[in-house]
Amino acid sequence: EMLRLSSSRQLCFLLVFLVLLDLSQALIAKGIGEQAKVSMEWSHVSCTLRGKKGVRHLLDNVHGKASPGRLLAIMGPSGSGKTTMLNALAGQIVQSKGLNLEGSVMVNN
Repeated sequence: EMLRLSSSRQLCFLLVFLVLLDLSQALIAKGIGEQAKVSMEWSHVSCTLRGKKGVRHLLDNVHGKASPGRLLAIMGPSGSGKTTMLNALAGQIVQSKGLNLEGSVMVNN
């Protein structure tokens, strides 16, 4: 499958996640146990930006899941929110007066 990344931050986050998935598979293969699997699930993730021009919905009720041993591709046209979503999942978006971030991100749930 084709994977398109538009920034080094996206690539860094994705590589870290893929390394975690690969590590979990290696630990399971060595018999360390099922607890080594790493999964991530997000639901109802929304991000709005309030400014002089009104409210912009950067993310609107996004849901998804990344499972061990599976390749996850995040694709879309420019401006569709790919980087914003990865930053939100990685905890890189700081909530401020004009920015509202909501939703849940669960790891190994």
